Amino acid sequence: MGRRRIAALTFVVLFLIACLPGSSFAKVANPIVTAAGDLVLPLRDSSMPFFSGGKLYVPVSVFTDRFGLSVTSNKAENTFTVYNFDLTVVYDTASGMAYNSRQDVSIEQIVSRNGQNYVSGKFIAEQFGFRYSYNSAVPYVRIYSRYNLDDAAFDKQNLSDLSAMIDAYKAAPDTSKPDDSGQKPADPPSVTVKEPAVKYTYTVYLIFDGGASSGMRSILQTLRNKRVKGSFFLQGDSILSEDAVVRQVLVDGHALGISPALLPADADEALAVLADVNEKLLLTVFTKSPMVLASPEASLKNSLQAFGYRFYGYGYDGKGRTAAKIVAALPSRNAVISLRLGTDSVTAKALPELIDYLQKHHTTFRVYAA
Repeated sequence: MGRRRIAALTFVVLFLIACLPGSSFAKVANPIVTAAGDLVLPLRDSSMPFFSGGKLYVPVSVFTDRFGLSVTSNKAENTFTVYNFDLTVVYDTASGMAYNSRQDVSIEQIVSRNGQNYVSGKFIAEQFGFRYSYNSAVPYVRIYSRYNLDDAAFDKQNLSDLSAMIDAYKAAPDTSKPDDSGQKPADPPSVTVKEPAVKYTYTVYLIFDGGASSGMRSILQTLRNKRVKGSFFLQGDSILSEDAVVRQVLVDGHALGISPALLPADADEALAVLADVNEKLLLTVFTKSPMVLASPEASLKNSLQAFGYRFYGYGYDGKGRTAAKIVAALPSRNAVISLRLGTDSVTAKALPELIDYLQKHHTTFRVYAA
């Protein structure tokens, strides 16, 4: 028996096993096969891709099981997050928007179906640098990387077997449980995007950059009063002299990172600078931080990341500015905003008015995570 015939029979057997009695999921009229890399996944009703609103949705498990992505959800904040070491994509399930850590905002949603969370395959693939293709003739959807076969080679190797899977699926009996009413169960309705209550909304990362100072006491008090969290990136020389303020940052639940006054271009020297600041943190708050507010060139960044450091930047600079000037620079559109502020009296004075303005725009405040 030839290799191709064995492979074809293997595909059909895998499909028939997936269709054994006991499944309560209804068959679909137009099945779609899923391929991850060069691997064809079993064709199951419980994880069948589907179209909604012109987009093809696949189970998020395709990305977590096959491509190393991770997910987490927060029902209280109506968020569902997909992430890896380099990028975070957050779905706001209340508004039907998704935003990433590069400040891009898209109209995207999580759809729950058959007990699974589905995402737009093309959207997540493009966000995380994977490749996406859809062949309507078979049909199949494929998520893959540059290390896998290209589409032409994949089709040459698998197309006849994929067609056999589709034919076997259509020929198999429907073992789903009949509806008590005698009518065919309706597909889950498409989730519609809710119009925001205001013209645009923000997701804001408040970044406090500078030395620990007495002005931070007022900043921390404002954040407590407004029930807002921020990310504090502190310079080493001030950590020991204002140790009580630094400890209060962590007590209040804010993120704590490092802001090197100057990060040398040499990797060994840069490591020494970061280690020195972390030693001061260790003496003050009994912990170290891998979070660094800096944008080193690529080779230096890669070298430091190998030691566990993570780097963060900002898109808007409000350090040393009044609330009015900061607000004037913000975009008039839905946006994810990383806003750099100071740790001095200028920021302390501007902060209450700034937060009041942002909260009027239904802003979600977030902090960086180590």
